[in-house]
Amino acid sequence: MDTIISAKLFAGKRFRFGQIGRPPYGHNFKFDENNKITGYSNPNEHSWEIDTGAILVKSNDGRITTIFDKMELEFGLIKLYGRSPGTVIYHHELNENSAAHLPFASVSKEHLSFPQPTNKVAVLVRSHKCDAKFDDLMQKLRAASRSFDIYPIVDETNGRQTTTENNILWHSISACRELGLTQVHQILFIVCGDFPYYFALREIPKYEYYIMIEDDVDFMEGQDSFLETLSQRLIDQPGLDFIGLNFRKMASTSGWYPACVKVFPDRDCYNAYFPFSVLSKRAASYLFSQRQIEASRSPESHDVIHCEAFVVSALTAGGFNCAELNDIISNSYAFPTMAMQVPSDGVGRPMGYDFKDDPHTDVAMVHPIYTHEEYIDRVYRKFILGRSGDWNGLEKELRSKHAASVPEELKLNLINKRAL
Repeated sequence: MDTIISAKLFAGKRFRFGQIGRPPYGHNFKFDENNKITGYSNPNEHSWEIDTGAILVKSNDGRITTIFDKMELEFGLIKLYGRSPGTVIYHHELNENSAAHLPFASVSKEHLSFPQPTNKVAVLVRSHKCDAKFDDLMQKLRAASRSFDIYPIVDETNGRQTTTENNILWHSISACRELGLTQVHQILFIVCGDFPYYFALREIPKYEYYIMIEDDVDFMEGQDSFLETLSQRLIDQPGLDFIGLNFRKMASTSGWYPACVKVFPDRDCYNAYFPFSVLSKRAASYLFSQRQIEASRSPESHDVIHCEAFVVSALTAGGFNCAELNDIISNSYAFPTMAMQVPSDGVGRPMGYDFKDDPHTDVAMVHPIYTHEEYIDRVYRKFILGRSGDWNGLEKELRSKHAASVPEELKLNLINKRAL
């Protein structure tokens, strides 16, 4: 690194702060001259100091939580990478704010020419990182794509990813403004996970159905025909408008309910789980118009309705036909293995994990599946950061069948950090 980290570099600057490769937690993170962190509120990021060429971020009780000791300059703007004390894995980043630095996505400027559809169904693989898991899923889907066309739909808010894929539907937070989607939220694409559908609707509008799959979904061995079967059902039953997971009436205790019931009557407040979803073209068009109406009201961030509530509530209120995926194709998924991070002992599963003899795996798909590096990072976060240094729990997890597919070198590198 040619540039030395010093306090003068950060005077008056604001940063986007968050996990590497994920939407930022906040957009106005600032190193105040009084060694306080302002513009972002969290007990883990309370104060800062510079020590031996690194920024030490401290919690409100004085613990060092993140060490930012790697810096790059990108188009003249500062980019910092942070790691936890005693580790070498970088997990957080700070990106200097600049309105000019956020590029518009291709659908806003380039208007790429996509090939004419060869099928009636488009499968959208949603990603923001285009990593090994994304490549693996694309390869699996392409091998089975006879009744559907495949498009990567990639978020480039934090920079355009390097990939060998073609016909990519790029999108970004800044490009949302070009579609009239001006909602403000610090994790916009998590809360509004339906937005990518509207970019697809604009750029590839000649499909009758759109299936969107998160890149950490995986299909079980022998389930190559699942999407073929689903695509054919959609064509044979053109009255369906939405198919989703865990589709059900929303409880009034749900965190999404207060915002949802302000717009839709209680009888129409529903929710569905969103790593896999299906929309008809007419449903996507209707939802697009409803999101534009929401944007026109300039809602506070807490009143932007979460996608898992917005989509099915708006469609139910509008008289569209919504269905549970397992009612369309039985054993498509089971919630315990479609939400593996939900159980207290769950961290998801790494690529290559053998689900043989596991419960709830007589299904077509599971979620989430991580790259080996992501899995190692999640194990560290859960057992060391989340459980205040539970190294025994960490080692037990890494020696279990859960981690059997992870290279031994990665596991040993993490286990050996206990001695540091």
